[in-house]
Amino acid sequence: MRKSILAVAILFAISLFAHSCKDNTLNPSTTDSEKYLSFKGEKIRIPKAFPEELFDQTQQQLEAYINSKLSRNARETSGTRLTYNELGTILNRNLAKYPRVNYDSISHQDFKRIIVDIPSIKSMDDALLKVEIIFDYYNTLAKNDVISDVVHLEKRKAGLKVSGPSPGSLTDPERNILLGNPAFAVAYINAADDANRFTGSI
Repeated sequence: MRKSILAVAILFAISLFAHSCKDNTLNPSTTDSEKYLSFKGEKIRIPKAFPEELFDQTQQQLEAYINSKLSRNARETSGTRLTYNELGTILNRNLAKYPRVNYDSISHQDFKRIIVDIPSIKSMDDALLKVEIIFDYYNTLAKNDVISDVVHLEKRKAGLKVSGPSPGSLTDPERNILLGNPAFAVAYINAADDANRFTGSI
């Protein structure tokens, strides 16, 4: 009897050890905190609470979405406007959470994340062929994070009752275009900073 119990215990321990040695990071599965949907013909993984309307939005739909998150009156508008520096900080913080996708190279670490998030991609060649879809997918995930941070910041600034626009403030149309394209917004802000430095030097 003792031998059979000991044998069962040993088998159980071996199975636990073998299971713990597996790399489960590459096996996507739907849990309470995530779900899958179709995007440009690909099955993609998104957080369960992610607002699906952010995918394939027109600029008008994006602006309506942003406005629905903000509640400010005309008197508050100038004082709560986002500055280039504030948006740059938010963009860099949020884009760092996602893979960097280039047409000619994807790091091994980023590739491991991509094949979990987009299960149809099985090889680096697949990823490079579908780089535009991958880019748009992560750009949309980042868009949600960036918009949330911007809305939080603008509401906080409204509470401070700042009078008048800050130097380097974005107009609402500028802000909305940049919020819709976080990855491109970084290049836009860098170009604006370069232009301001060049103008200052003249």
